[in-house]
Amino acid sequence: MDLISDLLSPLSAEPSGMTPHLPEFPNIKCLAFDLYGTLLISAAGGPSLDRESILRGLLASEQLPEAPLIPILHELIQDDQETSRQKDIEFPEVDILEIWERFFSRLSIPIPDLSRFALQYELLTNPVWPMPGADTLPQHLPLALISNAQFYTPLLLEKLLPLPFEDDLTFFSYQHRQAKPGTFLFEKLAESLSARNISPSETLYIGNDHKKDVIPAQLIGFRSVLFAGDARSLRTSPDLPPPDAIITHLSQINDLLPNS
Repeated sequence: MDLISDLLSPLSAEPSGMTPHLPEFPNIKCLAFDLYGTLLISAAGGPSLDRESILRGLLASEQLPEAPLIPILHELIQDDQETSRQKDIEFPEVDILEIWERFFSRLSIPIPDLSRFALQYELLTNPVWPMPGADTLPQHLPLALISNAQFYTPLLLEKLLPLPFEDDLTFFSYQHRQAKPGTFLFEKLAESLSARNISPSETLYIGNDHKKDVIPAQLIGFRSVLFAGDARSLRTSPDLPPPDAIITHLSQINDLLPNS
């Protein structure tokens, strides 16, 4: 059973109503992206989503307590994050497989194939689909990726969005146990780009979240683009420093690059 193919179906982006701001960036040598809500439509948090029912349906065990299970899951995540904060990690990331293992131990029920279970739960609670225009990205420049992610994220990329992201320019939060909006992953990308003689000012970073994408990108010196192509995922604030550009469709990235 191919869980990704069987459990996912096409999603449509919802217009945000924002107006594009499309200045030209003549000296860009790398394109860097956020993933969820930018290159992938994410339906997480939809009004009809019932995580408790989904989780109980997947477990289908008579040994389950009557008390809600989702708060237990959230408690385990928060405990793990607090342990990391005590180690001076400001924006910690969990390893979701470790969390699920603790979850099953807490409930004293048999542990299933954790990877399969975690992937199935993710697909049901956070349906994703390629964002319109993802197939129009310029590929004459190195493509980089910074994403709050888990082990299943590379699987989704391979299946849904097989773009030529460079291995040394791809940074997933679960691998480093640090997440956005912290600057750690952005700093790691800047280090890898430096080895290619590419400066932050020659890098365009595109993301849907003003706080988690635009601001940390600007702090490291990247040129920032707010992606406003889907109202569900757009996170912006007039109180924050503005991005260098705003796009409402991924194809507009080509308009930002006069030499493309």
